[in-house]
Amino acid sequence: MTLTCYLLPPSPNNVKVQLALAYKGIAYDTVLVNPSDRAAVIEATGQPLTPAIVHDGTKLFDSSAIMRYIDVNFPGPRLFSEDYQAMKEIEGWERYMRLELGPFVGRTFTQLFAETKDAAETDAINAGMNAVTAKLEEHLDGREWLV
Repeated sequence: MTLTCYLLPPSPNNVKVQLALAYKGIAYDTVLVNPSDRAAVIEATGQPLTPAIVHDGTKLFDSSAIMRYIDVNFPGPRLFSEDYQAMKEIEGWERYMRLELGPFVGRTFTQLFAETKDAAETDAINAGMNAVTAKLEEHLDGREWLV
């Protein structure tokens, strides 16, 4: 039972999957994907996105889907709650990441790897990140965890 993980560092979603694998003590093979040549992940999974895993014929991409798969298919500490209300809250924060915070993270990486930096875009990203992370800070005030 070999698990192969296709990664594109330093993506935060790739890091999430690596942390989940380490937390559960799961051994895996790593294939580092070149951002300008995604042939390896396309050949393995049929699509260009990372993180992606291949495990015993199962092919998955999307960090949330991968983490749920890891949680239910491997022994070790749970990654997600068994409580219905807690899972609804977790899914709400996942949506927040994908729809509110995620676009600014994506724009940040675009700027990071751009040959020519756009100062106005950097300013817009900073303003947007400050606005969307304020909700996280407010929710975390006095708490150690989001959920």
